[in-house]
Amino acid sequence: MADNSSKLRTFENGEPVDRDPVPYMGGVLPLVPIVRQGQVVPAGDVLSSAAVLSGVVGPDADWAIPATATHAVIPPLTASRTWALPDVDAYPRSQDLVITDEEKYLGGAYTITLVPLAGSGDAIRDYPNGIVMQDAGTTVRLRRSLISNTWALSSAKTSLQTAPETSPSVVRDLLATVREMRSPRSFGAVGDGVADDTAAIQAFFDWLAAGNVGRDYRGGRYRLTAPIRGYAWNCYKFTGAGIGVTVFICDFNGYDKAVLNLSHPTNPAENTRPKAHTLSDFSIEMSGKVTQPPCNIEERYATDLFAARIYVSHWTPFLGRGTAVRISNAYNCVINEFKVWGAGCSRLSRVVTPTTRFTIAAGTQTLTASEACFTSADVNRGIQLFDGSRLEYFVIYGVTNSTTATVNRNAYQSFSSSTGCFEGVKCNIGAGSNTLYITGQFQTSDVGRAVYIPGAGATTFRGNRPPLRAIITSISSDRRSATLNRTAGNSVDNRYLVISPAFELYGESATGDYGSNDIIIDRLHAEGNAGVPVLAGYGNNIYFDRLKTHGNNLEYIGGTFGAVEHVSLCNLCLFNGEVTIGDGSLIEGAIVNGSGQIWAHAAITVTIGSTIGIGWAGTPFIYLNDTGANATVKWGNREIGTPYSPDLPLQVNDGAGGFIQHVGTFTDSGFNLPRNGNNFLAPLKPNGTLQASAVRVSSYYDFSYGYGLRVSPEQGPTSEGGNNFWSNGTAKLITVSYDGNFDAVNIYTPGGQRSAPIITLRSNGSAGVNTQAPGATWDVNGSLRAQGAATVGETAAQYPTGLIVSESTHASGSKRAGIKLGSEWQLLQDSAGSGAKDFAVYSGTLNRNVLAIAPNGIASFSDGVNAGGPLSVRGISTLDQQGGYTRLKDGSGTSNAINLGGEADKTNYYNNNSHYFQDRGGSANYAIISSSGFVSLGKIRPAAFTVTTVPSGTAGDIIYVSNARKVGEGAGAGTGVIAYYSNNNWRRLSDDSPVAA
Repeated sequence: MADNSSKLRTFENGEPVDRDPVPYMGGVLPLVPIVRQGQVVPAGDVLSSAAVLSGVVGPDADWAIPATATHAVIPPLTASRTWALPDVDAYPRSQDLVITDEEKYLGGAYTITLVPLAGSGDAIRDYPNGIVMQDAGTTVRLRRSLISNTWALSSAKTSLQTAPETSPSVVRDLLATVREMRSPRSFGAVGDGVADDTAAIQAFFDWLAAGNVGRDYRGGRYRLTAPIRGYAWNCYKFTGAGIGVTVFICDFNGYDKAVLNLSHPTNPAENTRPKAHTLSDFSIEMSGKVTQPPCNIEERYATDLFAARIYVSHWTPFLGRGTAVRISNAYNCVINEFKVWGAGCSRLSRVVTPTTRFTIAAGTQTLTASEACFTSADVNRGIQLFDGSRLEYFVIYGVTNSTTATVNRNAYQSFSSSTGCFEGVKCNIGAGSNTLYITGQFQTSDVGRAVYIPGAGATTFRGNRPPLRAIITSISSDRRSATLNRTAGNSVDNRYLVISPAFELYGESATGDYGSNDIIIDRLHAEGNAGVPVLAGYGNNIYFDRLKTHGNNLEYIGGTFGAVEHVSLCNLCLFNGEVTIGDGSLIEGAIVNGSGQIWAHAAITVTIGSTIGIGWAGTPFIYLNDTGANATVKWGNREIGTPYSPDLPLQVNDGAGGFIQHVGTFTDSGFNLPRNGNNFLAPLKPNGTLQASAVRVSSYYDFSYGYGLRVSPEQGPTSEGGNNFWSNGTAKLITVSYDGNFDAVNIYTPGGQRSAPIITLRSNGSAGVNTQAPGATWDVNGSLRAQGAATVGETAAQYPTGLIVSESTHASGSKRAGIKLGSEWQLLQDSAGSGAKDFAVYSGTLNRNVLAIAPNGIASFSDGVNAGGPLSVRGISTLDQQGGYTRLKDGSGTSNAINLGGEADKTNYYNNNSHYFQDRGGSANYAIISSSGFVSLGKIRPAAFTVTTVPSGTAGDIIYVSNARKVGEGAGAGTGVIAYYSNNNWRRLSDDSPVAA
């Protein structure tokens, strides 16, 4: 058999025998059939599309990637470059083309843009304008698509891509994207609460300031030993892992410093306002070593600050606490779900030993201390006693010695060995001076604190003089005075000092010309503060929604912070400008400061929505500036209650430095006053005079538990025997005063008629009605009783025209009771001082049942008595014939009336046994009644009935039965008969038969 095929002979070891095998295989293999995926293809096609390993480092230039390259590495760049891909139809189908930034040269300003080879007709699927590589470490993997002239991203890629765009799209490396979302740990923070993370956190905020978004994923406790600068000209956002999860721990001192300072570091001003900062979900706390806690967050000239779910704490083992949040001249800011714990300090050093206890008996004004305590500086200082369940507030009126003082009023209840709490200090400063004097003592560590001095502002602000805000720069050696960084624009004396509010929204200018605008603060919770928790100054459109406060003053005597709740809250809120406190606000805390819980100082409008307050005691709730004429406070419905104080009346105090501004208006839509309150409102009297219109009420005051209106007594002008506390022309309405031997309440007419009250109510139960405006009337629904006192030398001129009801022994020895019109008694008057009383009616007709005469009394009426109803006579009745007609007459024609009683001697009343009934003129007799019977001179008509309606009868009764049958009339045709009652039946006279119809 012929063998026409090519043969390759080999030795036993496989080596070729006849020819060189390589040229032979090169010619034979391309023709060898190979089965791939069910198809027979030449081996040459398989070899030509096989992968080739070939890598190259690209140039720092625009470049075309070689067709033989499978791996192109990006070099250091000096400019952005464009690299062209190979002709895709000449590229192996099974080979990926990889372009990578292995050394991470990208990430800066320069990029690599991948585009199809010019003139090839190729395209990159989904990226018609090319792919931009810009992140450090980015890798792009491409493959030849089954569609002709098309590059596609490889399924083995490790990059993230953006959606197709008309401009060059960006492929983002997954790891680079993760690295972009950086946290404090990305910059080396440890977060264990021990390591110093200051440098790492500062680097983190520097990175945020470039306009980035950062988040703390794991959380941590980051210890800081220096302030963090968070100012940025760019907008940025930081989100923590949550309150108590991401915690920045302050471990440095300085009231003038801030843990997180978002202000310009060197020149905070209008033209260096930071851009929008969005901060949320973290805490800032103090370490246990901090004695002068810095501000937790500060942003001066804030714009578009958005802060939410942030907890800031100033609680330290030391009593030195300052401002937790300082924001100035803010525009368009929203603060939501913000908790401030601790902070605030309106008190200053008041040295009293913790073992000192106080005693006062109910109804007395003597307060004693168990240890040396009182000094002359305590005069006019408030003190609050607390026995674990009850509170009562006093003002020290005088100091007898170091253990005895006199308070301003009698105690409502007794306190024995109780703890006590002094109120905040008072201060004074002169106009043009920057030296501040106080009644207490500063601490040397108070340098750097902000103070507020009421009424000491540099200039008036919208008709009001604002408080002076200044910073303490130094303390005197005796610690009784401090030097401020600003001078006062007005002299003030004996004013309460506010120092380091917990949450402060203030104006930078000393004149108050600049302030905050369009601020929403929702769900701010300020608790555990030792002074003013919220201060909003120099602003407009400031809205507090769901504000909740609960304050305590640590300046107590005895006990611990946790054991003494609601001890003292000095100035709950200080507001200037136009401020709104929204519905649902909860305001807690007892106060021991004359500036009140809400200090609406120099405010244009303060609007307070539905509010709940608990634990109020001490001085008034609202304090409004004494010099402004434009301030208005508006308050919606609220519920007020406190479990510690004995009552909650409306109180008007007359002491200097009082508490409610009278100039302007105070409107109210009604509130409930439950049990256990204390002073609620009090007027301001800085110069000892009352202003006009202290309180305007648009609805009602509801004293739910029987309490009343308590008004401090005033003496009135000297023209009325007083001490000129009131100026002439001022109308008083109600006063409480001492009248003779009794306490009295006097009610006056408004409009200046103050010479005598309308009504005087005395503590012995008596009531007096004095002068009343002409033409006025008294409507009495019920009974009116008047009891006059004996008067010597009384004259008729002392009784004005009108109603007089009196039982007084007068100069004439007589008594009077009745109505006096003009100069005469018109109704009743007695004529003698003793014996029978002959009261006479002088004119008119007595036609009402209006008079009751005591037993044995006689009333004489000149014109008869008209009785519109039944006339009941108890006793003897005498009927005269005056007028010519008699109604009832005896038979003899005498004037004696019939005896209707049971007298034995009948001749006292009539003299015969016959009585006649006559006509009106007495000329005709109608009937005669005598012992022999009754004679009618006219007809007699008995009552008419029917057979079915006849009444029960008694033998001898006579009636007329209208339908009874006469003899001979048929049934149902009766025409009536006279019937008499006999033998248990009504019978007709004709035949004695029972009547029938």
